[in-house]
Amino acid sequence: MPAALAAVWHARHLLLVFDRHRHQWELPGGWIDPGETPWQAAVRELHEEAGLHLPTLTLAGYGRFHLADPPHDEYAAVYTARVTTRHTTFVPNEEISAIRWWDSTTPSPNDAQILDTTLALQVR
Repeated sequence: MPAALAAVWHARHLLLVFDRHRHQWELPGGWIDPGETPWQAAVRELHEEAGLHLPTLTLAGYGRFHLADPPHDEYAAVYTARVTTRHTTFVPNEEISAIRWWDSTTPSPNDAQILDTTLALQVR
């Protein structure tokens, strides 16, 4: 399992981060470091990318993505949590320029990673 993602929900709102390099909204997450468990990676990535420390993340499942360019499959452990307040304290960093809480009853943002939003809706 090379990657871990975090789907954090506040009621019907999903936490998304804006990746500076890919120019898109996506779930916090990334590669699992050597010696790290998928859960540790999800907690770390959520903190690094969104400034939210949430050790209550629980495993929701695994995702397999077939990517077209170049053609290959990628896998990720998907963790989820529900929070009682929307985290808004955020300091932009080298990788992430902003966070937002997307209202999942509305269309996903035009510049959202469709794989991430679809996956998050499945583990809600």
